[in-house]
Amino acid sequence: MTRGAVAASSFFNTFFITSSLIDYSIDLWATSSTAGTVESKLAFLGHFYSWRASPPVIGSLLLLLMVLLPFVVYSMIKEAVLSCFGWRHASKTRHAADIIQAVTLLLVILPMLVATVMPAQTGVVEACMPSDNGLLLSLAECQIRADSLLPQHQAMLLLNLLMFGCDIAKMADGLPVSIKDDPVSKTGEHISQTDDFASRKDK
Repeated sequence: MTRGAVAASSFFNTFFITSSLIDYSIDLWATSSTAGTVESKLAFLGHFYSWRASPPVIGSLLLLLMVLLPFVVYSMIKEAVLSCFGWRHASKTRHAADIIQAVTLLLVILPMLVATVMPAQTGVVEACMPSDNGLLLSLAECQIRADSLLPQHQAMLLLNLLMFGCDIAKMADGLPVSIKDDPVSKTGEHISQTDDFASRKDK
């Protein structure tokens, strides 16, 4: 992964860490309400995730990121494959970061986001949006759905922090060297060819 690719990946991770942190913070605030403020805070939670489904400006930025995401995913998969098969020289830390990052994104974050987080947010909107009289249809149902969403957003925050930690490890380790481009390997190949030529000449 080039420095530009690492920078792009870091930008993605920073954006999603910020988004996850906001979600988790609002969930904590709404679900730890004191008596007398429970309903108003849960109603705010319903309004927030209603806005979250199609936010102005941020939604446009998110759409742009989604267009670029396949290129980042491809780069991650490529780096993970190179590390798995040992097709380049790098430290164990760099190999581990490449593999962990690809596995975390493809097998944990994306499936969790589609299968559990987004449906749970939709459930909060359905249960916690106030009716025409300004009251929740079912305070108990809204509380249950809000409580179930909190650990999911906590997990997403931790996973995004893990992704960012892998980027930091990559930047600290420097750029890996492909085996075919490794000057040491080329020197060894040159020496081998020279020795072979010398042995033939002696015969």
